[in-house]
Amino acid sequence: MAKSQIAGASVAPFSNIPAEPLDNPKGKYPYLVIRFMSGVYQRESIEVRVGESAFHLGVNTTYVQHPVPYASDGSISEGCRKLLLEEVLAAVIRTRYRMCVVWQLGVCSYVESDGTINESNDPPSGGVALPAKIEFDKRIPFDPAS
Repeated sequence: MAKSQIAGASVAPFSNIPAEPLDNPKGKYPYLVIRFMSGVYQRESIEVRVGESAFHLGVNTTYVQHPVPYASDGSISEGCRKLLLEEVLAAVIRTRYRMCVVWQLGVCSYVESDGTINESNDPPSGGVALPAKIEFDKRIPFDPAS
């Protein structure tokens, strides 16, 4: 990349928050897997809240809020699921990172930038464990000297 292309560029910084394994050892669902590039993923827990419909995507601060977030069987309600997928799609389009919502063991939704949502029984696995999390929700000036 030429120096003129670097001037004024911004990048997502790293945080000191250690990466969480993709295989969900805590058993907490739903969670979000963000694909930065082939084989490089980051897992974000999704806090489910009761309240007026809202969504926030951020490093260790991701939540979905819905008046009735859970169905009678304890799973995510259809309304909350729809809200979450719509908001994740908007985030995919905004950030250009593909994402996958993992609802429970063996049930997930891959959200693509072309607007498609592909249901699957095979959530992302493997990949590179980053030493720290990428703060995809922040931008800082790029300094090639540092």
